[in-house]
Amino acid sequence: MGRVFILGLDGLEWSIAKDYQNLKQREWGRVDTRGTKTWTPLCWGCIITGIEPQKLMKLLVKKGRYYLLRDDVKTIFDLTPRSIKLFIPCINPHPRYWSKEDIELMKKALFVRGTYRIKFELACRSLLDQQFKEVMKHISREWDLFMVHFNNPDMFQHAFMCDLKKVKEFYRLLDSLVSKIWNRLGNDVIRLIVSDHGFKCHQGRVPFHSDDAFYSCNIELRLKYPRLWDFYNIIRDLLRK
Repeated sequence: MGRVFILGLDGLEWSIAKDYQNLKQREWGRVDTRGTKTWTPLCWGCIITGIEPQKLMKLLVKKGRYYLLRDDVKTIFDLTPRSIKLFIPCINPHPRYWSKEDIELMKKALFVRGTYRIKFELACRSLLDQQFKEVMKHISREWDLFMVHFNNPDMFQHAFMCDLKKVKEFYRLLDSLVSKIWNRLGNDVIRLIVSDHGFKCHQGRVPFHSDDAFYSCNIELRLKYPRLWDFYNIIRDLLRK
């Protein structure tokens, strides 16, 4: 069985990610998100279950402020007993994912601006640092499949996508953190990056989710515009290598 590490980067924009070595990797490309309305729980649910969005909608249950998969739904984590899952939106989301406080701060950063931009950027980076440390702590455990989800590309770009200079600074930071993860993993691990949608700036003012997601891998997969729900079978096959 191969060892597969999946880095889920929410909202990673393919047209920017392709310019960064550790995000781009050996093979990279766009991912078809049609049918998902680029809705985060549904997109990630499609990735880890292989179920098409129309069917998966019926398997998501609202629990508090999150939409989670029903307990009886099979996922990639059932493919091996040695799996680690950190902060997956439709399974075990991080408690800070779009908290009421962060949403209010994001709105003020976008529309009021001023010092709220600085405060929101610091909030994004503190969450990213916290999650990065969790990844590095768990990497040394025994596993065949490890998946972690970072909400920060989405969170950051909701406020700053129309400031391309600042977005590229964030991507450089993200690329440097990914480099550290890759170095810790070593060369014998299959490394897959996948996002659930991209990001655009509408008329130079308002950021919004775009339809094309992004993937990259450190080995050749020979994919041609895969759909989000194709990744279940892709990951299953990688585990069998």
